[in-house]
Amino acid sequence: MNIITGPNGSGKSSLTRAIRSLFWPGIPTGAPFSVEARFQDEAIVWQAAREDGRPARWWRDGEEHPAPTVPGEPLQRCYEMGILDLVLPSGGEVERQLAAIINREISGGVDLVATARTLFPDRRTLATRRQRNWQEARRLLTERQQEQRRLAAEERQLTELRRQSAAGRQAADHLPWWRDFVQHAEAAERMGTLQVRLASFPAAMDRVHADDAQTLSRLQREQAANRHAQEEAADRLQQARAAMLEQNGPEADLESVARYCEALATLEQRRGNTAAERVRAEARLEQARRDLAPGQDREIGTPAAEAYDQLARAFARLAEREGRKEGLDNLLQWPEWETDPRAEGAAARRDHLRSLLLLTPPDRGPVPWLPGLFWLSGLVALIALGGGVWEILDGRWTLGAILVVAGLAGLGNLGGAEGKRRKNRSAHAARQGEILSAAQAAGLNLDQDASPAEIARLLEEQIALLSTTATRDQWRAFLEGRRRALETDTREATEALARLRRDHGLALEPADPDLLNLLQALPRYRAARDEAAALAAEEQQQQEERDRLLARLGAELAPFGEDAPPDLAKAQAALQRARRKVELFRERQ
Repeated sequence: MNIITGPNGSGKSSLTRAIRSLFWPGIPTGAPFSVEARFQDEAIVWQAAREDGRPARWWRDGEEHPAPTVPGEPLQRCYEMGILDLVLPSGGEVERQLAAIINREISGGVDLVATARTLFPDRRTLATRRQRNWQEARRLLTERQQEQRRLAAEERQLTELRRQSAAGRQAADHLPWWRDFVQHAEAAERMGTLQVRLASFPAAMDRVHADDAQTLSRLQREQAANRHAQEEAADRLQQARAAMLEQNGPEADLESVARYCEALATLEQRRGNTAAERVRAEARLEQARRDLAPGQDREIGTPAAEAYDQLARAFARLAEREGRKEGLDNLLQWPEWETDPRAEGAAARRDHLRSLLLLTPPDRGPVPWLPGLFWLSGLVALIALGGGVWEILDGRWTLGAILVVAGLAGLGNLGGAEGKRRKNRSAHAARQGEILSAAQAAGLNLDQDASPAEIARLLEEQIALLSTTATRDQWRAFLEGRRRALETDTREATEALARLRRDHGLALEPADPDLLNLLQALPRYRAARDEAAALAAEEQQQQEERDRLLARLGAELAPFGEDAPPDLAKAQAALQRARRKVELFRERQ
């Protein structure tokens, strides 16, 4: 603190305004000025300079630097003190010594205050001193109230920090649970993907069945057409034979043989078409076998097909069980839980703590102005009582009696308020002891000096923790049951795959992406195998029919011998060429 002294007009106020303009340039300074200043803040040296009408310039440790941050202009008066603030009689020892030095400096070395008190005694000194004491008391009361408000604001900030810390601890406690939840959610998502893939299996099978049905209907139509053509050829042969026997002429015989040859050529053409269909069916059968057992050259027999059926049934049960789950969203809607003793114990303890929390009285916090008001009312009562006695002694009985009665009434009210306050404090201590005993019985370690707000906060934390524990245990029990069911179904599928690997050499795994394709290829393989067998049987039947027709044709041509007409010889040659073409076509297929 710098003390500026000097006679009137020496520039004390101007110097003060000039120094103030360095920190608050917006405040008017009055007369023109020029100021240079040097300040030292621990190891930092600040220098400043300003000319009237120009902005201030600052240097920090010899280098130009922006001005330091100071409070706003409305607070600049808080950093100035006048002489009256330093020479108050109610100050401490240091203030009194400082006031004496200032008085001597101002008076030129003479203690004017002591001289004036000795030479000119004033009867109003007591009243003036009391007035000053009253003003000082009001000023101290204002400062204490401001300090109490500041402490209340800091207490609210501390409460918010405690709440945030509790939330952080709770989040840290919930972190393992959330990690487990994420893992189960990922597993559920993987199972959902498998369910989607399995759901597409019936549609693919429907398409295969539709294709097989179309192929079968087309083959049936062609077989019917072939049988109809064979029947027509046989009828025509019978008609030709009957006509030849009736007429018994060479022309009629040649015509009948030509019709016979034409029917046989038609039969050969139908037989070639059937052979082509059989070859295509065998190709589809081979492709289905390769899709079903990649890398295997031997035929897939009945045991392998049964193993594939077992695997398909296991995956169908997995898909059906997974379909009952109805998605991850329904899992989060808390379905019916399995009973868990730990969850029931946590819920019972949580209910007990909730009932204990209802006994905890609300903590309204300390009233900052109550002690000051209490002592102030007592002081007013004593002043009124003393004033009444003084007035009675001076002979003013009416006013004195009124003041005495007011003082006694104030002291009585003060005593009653003190008794009530002590009674409330005793009741509060008894209730807090009851709550602490119940909390210790519930397993909580509470301090004897803990406030109601602290007790309520601890109870709420325990209730939230127990609620979270019960819910988490129920959730884990539910997911454990679902996991056991899924493991059982997955084990059946794994056993079916192991049987295929052991008996048939098919290296497949449950996570193999080609497993679904293999399951879809199994019905196609069976349908293609049945189709190929049916076509082979039909071709064998047509071959037998052709052989019978050729035998009958040979029997019809036997009477002619080597004297067969040229037309008949041409018909035989054409028939032989047609047979060779059909055989070559079948060999190429």
